[in-house]
Amino acid sequence: MVFDTNAARQRLLTEKEAADLLCLSASTLRMLRSRKMIPHFRFGRRVAYSPAQIESFKASHEQQPLLAA
Repeated sequence: MVFDTNAARQRLLTEKEAADLLCLSASTLRMLRSRKMIPHFRFGRRVAYSPAQIESFKASHEQQPLLAA
């Protein structure tokens, strides 16, 4: 197994920070998490999010504008 030390050093985001980055409410983020639609880490009762995974989720759900024909 390869261990990426840069990713290990990256600070994890709280629920509020992740919700703010995604422009979502904390309750919407919790709903996405409960439906296993967004990656997260759980440390006991604490939930955290990787900034890289949040950015990846955000990019994969970006809507492209429709071009007029």
